[in-house]
Amino acid sequence: MKKKDKYIGGIVIASLIIIGIIIGYFKSQPKVYKDEDIFVDVPVSNENKSTAVSASKDKVVVEVKGEVKNPDVYIMGTDSIVKDLILEAGGITEKGDLSHVNQAMTLKKGDCITIPSKAEDNGEASGTQGTPSNNVASSQSAKTPSGKIDVNRASKEELKSVPGIGDVTAGKIIDYREKNGPFGSLDDLKKVGRIGDTTLKKFQDYLEVR
Repeated sequence: MKKKDKYIGGIVIASLIIIGIIIGYFKSQPKVYKDEDIFVDVPVSNENKSTAVSASKDKVVVEVKGEVKNPDVYIMGTDSIVKDLILEAGGITEKGDLSHVNQAMTLKKGDCITIPSKAEDNGEASGTQGTPSNNVASSQSAKTPSGKIDVNRASKEELKSVPGIGDVTAGKIIDYREKNGPFGSLDDLKKVGRIGDTTLKKFQDYLEVR
């Protein structure tokens, strides 16, 4: 009987030793992580999404070329004006002429601003006779999608194409715009001399403010 007990006891001890070895082996093995354990989805809150969208809406893409030191495409704030863009481009060159540039004009998406040279302003460029534009030279017309002329972008010649606006009135509109900044509405034209309610009503079919 004692021999049998010893035999059983030996088997139990051997089994425990084997189990201990197996457990120790698995514990010593490096843990393998699955891809799903490594990459954790981080939820993006609606607040962060709205902030990103808002940030993109607060910017406009514009281009400046001509007589600036670093002509290129720039991303500017929606409240930026032409002067800000010129400074962002490093300022004008020695040949640049700002005498007829409306630096107070607010930039809009897709604007392409060209800074003329003194030679161009005097009608000497490319052997052609020219006249000062009295406005920022732009590759885009002041014509809007509606077919009307944007008062804040129009050159003197474009303003004179409107029935009822002559050389003097066009000059006064541009002078007011350069001194006081862009017009907020067509009613602001009444602040310019020679324009009253009756005259303004005639302009509504041809002009608009953008």
